[in-house]
This record gives sequence, C-alpha cells and structure tokens, in this order.
Amino acid sequence: MRAAMIRLVAFFALGRAAADECPWHGCNNADYNDCTYKCKSCDALHTYYPHSYDSYGDCVHETCKWDDDYWEDWYASMIIGTIIGVIISTITLVLASCPVCCGVMKDKPLKAFACVLALITIPLYFLPYIAAKQTTVGLVEDICGGCSGGCTQEEKTELEDTIDGYSIFIAYTFGYGFAVLILAGITHCLTCCICCPCCGPLTTSKPTPVQPYSGAPQPAVMGQVLGQPVGSAAAVENNKLAT
Repeated sequence: MRAAMIRLVAFFALGRAAADECPWHGCNNADYNDCTYKCKSCDALHTYYPHSYDSYGDCVHETCKWDDDYWEDWYASMIIGTIIGVIISTITLVLASCPVCCGVMKDKPLKAFACVLALITIPLYFLPYIAAKQTTVGLVEDICGGCSGGCTQEEKTELEDTIDGYSIFIAYTFGYGFAVLILAGITHCLTCCICCPCCGPLTTSKPTPVQPYSGAPQPAVMGQVLGQPVGSAAAVENNKLAT
C-alpha cells in the first residue's frame, strides 16, 4: 500500500498540469483553447517545438528513466522525522505523567516544569512535515537526473510544489506522523492537569481528619433524680392510719 501511494505521487507530480488549458497535451497556454495547433508554451518535463509555418508549436514529453529506489530513498529519509518525533514525544509524555499519575515532584515548581514540557512538545507537531519538505529537493534532483533533457529551474520548482503537497499527506498517514500527533497531544493534556489545582498534583483540598481510636465505648451514666416521687407522702400517711 505504501509503495502504491508513493507511485501515485509520482503520477500526479510528473504527468499532470494543474491549471492548464490542455492537461493531456502538455500545453499550458494555447490560443482559443486549441491545444493541438495553437499551443504557445508547455508544462514541466515537456519540450516546446515551434512550428516552421506559424507562431505556435507542439509539446513533447521528455523521456525519463524511472527507478523505484528514488521513492524508497525519499520515504526512508522522510520517516526519520517521524521517528525522532515519536522518541521525543514519548519522553515528554513519561515526564508529564510522573507528577499526575505517580505523585512525583510534588514539592517542586511543577507549573514551570509543565510549561517547559509544553514548549518542547509544540514543535513536534510539525516535525513530520518539516522532514518531508526537506527531502523533496533530493527527490526532484533524482527525478530530473533520470530525464533525457534534465529539468529547468522552473520545472524543478513545479515538481517541488506538487510533491510537497502530497508528501505532507504521506508523512502523516503512511509515514506514521499521526503517532507523533497523538503522543504530543496527550503530553499537552497532562501538562494542563499538572497546572490544574482541581485534578492534578497541585490540588488544594485537604482530607477530613480522622479521629483517633479511644478504645471500647463507655456505658452511659444515668442521671440521678433528687427529691421524692409524687404520691410518696400520701402513701406514708395511709400506712400510719392503718397501724
């Protein structure tokens, strides 16, 4: 699948004319849209041959020798950016998870630590794109080196612009750049948790104190009632009369 996608890039980069009037003739400027008889200039990797009988000409595609090693070398160089990004983002992810998940460094300046990790992680989002863009120049040189007439500077620029557009897509899909995006995104979420007092290690809530155990419960002491109960005087008087 990866090799097929890379060959697709080659097809669009070398065989298309993006905004041309005559995309299938290699002509990019023709009077009255007549690509066959009134062409005035050609696309990249096409040679313009003027007519001897008028002011127009024909476009002939250059003969190029293609080699799959061009694309394999390009892919191998491009994916280096993804590998570096995964390694760095994994390290930052582990460092950010230590205070949040393990309670490490609670007595340290965690907010400054989280800000440093967040700043380090931001460029990682663009690392696969930068690597893909840097390898485009080498790929264009290989392509032009395999063509019979080489490439003009204008043709090289057109090739670079076309390949750049597709290489960005490949870098974040078949080049596994999405893994860098995921790891860097999780790192930034953890740095936010470090600085958040409601859920991170900087929480300000205090636990409810636990009362110490005081042994077995003491029995309740009944209160003593002072005075004589109601009716006791009448009972004493009745006893006297009875005797």
